Amino acid sequence: AVLDRQTAVMEQIASGAALPDVLDSIVLALEELMPGSRCSILLLDEGGTLRHGSAPTLPAEYSAAIDGLVPGPFAGSCGTAVHLGAPVIAADVLTDPRWERYRELAARHGLRACWSSPIRSGPHVVGTFAVYRGDPYEPDERDGELVRRFTHLTSLAVEHDRAATEREARHAAELARQ
Repeated sequence: AVLDRQTAVMEQIASGAALPDVLDSIVLALEELMPGSRCSILLLDEGGTLRHGSAPTLPAEYSAAIDGLVPGPFAGSCGTAVHLGAPVIAADVLTDPRWERYRELAARHGLRACWSSPIRSGPHVVGTFAVYRGDPYEPDERDGELVRRFTHLTSLAVEHDRAATEREARHAAELARQ
């Protein structure tokens, strides 16, 4: 099942599908493989702020509230993972000190656990992949491996999109120069 979903996403990437569509496919595939989870992808903008990439099953109000998250040591799981450049696990966001500013928001939307992994492009962190649950939860080894694989798949999609954008910009510049 994992390989089938990874292959489907790689086919999307290879066919030139739009990045938001690919990110939605990645998130939905992992949610199918991890029943009871909801996932999101946040990407860093040029100013170093995390912006919505994909979160099709998270409440829209929650996604809108965290859009624009500034990374830091107490910025929930996602902002802290980007800040540290390492995975962050909050088994219970209602007691985790990194979630103090976001506790009420998470509770209002039924989110109790969240773990985030940085998405990398080469040596640079370009975003975060998060898994949420509605109950306090410590991810097991299988969860960790699935998140690792799908975070890597996300990095490939982001790198492919950026390379395509750069090729298009060079092509447009060449046409303008001619």
